[in-house]
Amino acid sequence: MNALFHLMTKKIVTVDSHATVEEAAKVMDKHRVGSLVVMKENKEIGILSESDIVRRTIARGIQPSDMIVEKAMSAPLITISIDASGEEANETMKKHGIRHLLVEQNGKIVGIFSVRDLMRYFKIYYDGLGSLKQGSS
Repeated sequence: MNALFHLMTKKIVTVDSHATVEEAAKVMDKHRVGSLVVMKENKEIGILSESDIVRRTIARGIQPSDMIVEKAMSAPLITISIDASGEEANETMKKHGIRHLLVEQNGKIVGIFSVRDLMRYFKIYYDGLGSLKQGSS
């Protein structure tokens, strides 16, 4: 497996689209994650990040208890193949102005690759601290 597999978060935490942003924030806190996959009728429809909560709720003077997740989430989902490189993930994040990518394998979401994971990727790959550096044995 490649770098995305090794560095991504494999534990995907979800929230229902009709939950309040406050409830979603509590789920993030409980699981110590910066984003949640938003579900509606057992289907992934978006992602809610800490940035979404700040920009679409708090910064607008809306109480998190008064807004549902579906109104604050980012959609459509931006995904990347598990076979993609860190450089491809970086380009996708830059192109869409996002900090979290859903990682797909065979049409199924298998993880989340964040900007924090991307920083670890570049540190390992370009500093040669692990087996990801080309030409290392």
